[in-house]
Amino acid sequence: MNGSSNVARHLNNGDELGQYDQVDRREGFSIRCIQDPITAPIVTTLPASNRTDVSATLNGSALDGGLAMSSVGFIWGYTSNLIDAEMVDTDAAESFNDDLNNLTTGATLYYAAFATNYLGTSYGDTLSFIVEQEPCNGITELTYDGFTYHTVGIGNQCWFVENLRTANYNDGSQILSGVVGAQWAQQTSGAMSVYDEGGSEATANLENLGRLYNWYAVSTGMLCPTGWHVPTKPELESLVNGLGGTNVAGEVMKSSPDDSPSWNGTNTSGFSGLPGGYRDGGGNFTGTGMFGTYWTTTVHAYYPTTKAWFYRLYDLHNKLDFGASEKYFGFSVRCIRD
Repeated sequence: MNGSSNVARHLNNGDELGQYDQVDRREGFSIRCIQDPITAPIVTTLPASNRTDVSATLNGSALDGGLAMSSVGFIWGYTSNLIDAEMVDTDAAESFNDDLNNLTTGATLYYAAFATNYLGTSYGDTLSFIVEQEPCNGITELTYDGFTYHTVGIGNQCWFVENLRTANYNDGSQILSGVVGAQWAQQTSGAMSVYDEGGSEATANLENLGRLYNWYAVSTGMLCPTGWHVPTKPELESLVNGLGGTNVAGEVMKSSPDDSPSWNGTNTSGFSGLPGGYRDGGGNFTGTGMFGTYWTTTVHAYYPTTKAWFYRLYDLHNKLDFGASEKYFGFSVRCIRD
């Protein structure tokens, strides 16, 4: 079979078996349909939600396999092989959940979703979490300086889902803006910009990609709202290690094609990283659509007066890299909960 042909079967008069031929795709033939195979349910165990130090909601989903499901639910316990598992049934549906209470604080809870139809019972992957307060503590969104931000818990950290857009510090004082050209690199105090500032794309870039800040604005400790901060390099390393390391973290941290704004990652972490580009020492804007470059608060050990650490996501591969940059560069910022 090549790019312009397919295999078809001919049933000929007087030919009991028929024969297969390679035919041009532009020819017209009859079609017969065959029923999809009937199987046991296909089950997915989903991350737990509404976690506290004594309770949690287990979540799952199931495809019925072509037969009505008679039951769905979860098995859960405190041993990884679920030898001590309890079983809870819920209403049979494609998406289902169950609230657990009176859990053992500090213990690791293991659980798997299941679903049953006439052909049998199927189980999703076994997931686990430590019974403790959810990192976002029930905060799903907040408004800061006139902009709304959503949150996501990743491991034991709670992050903004959007890049920071504030024009003011959290004490209400204004961040320097309107710095033009090479004057950008001459600043030794906090300054902000928007990609393509003064151009036709500036408004859309502010909404979708956030502002770009020099490190001097970051170092004030007042960029993020009270109770939040710009992360340190060790906090970023903890996030990245929890997502599988620098070689794969980029893919799961980048927004997916289905997100809005979108990128080319899977975003299974929920971080929703975006290619906001940066502003260089000459005041030039570059890299939008190619890089997502974010500040940390950590200064470089050998050049503490001039350089600080950043982390970068890439359009062309799935790595996440750390690097050290001159403090006058303009990078994106994400906030993490204290």
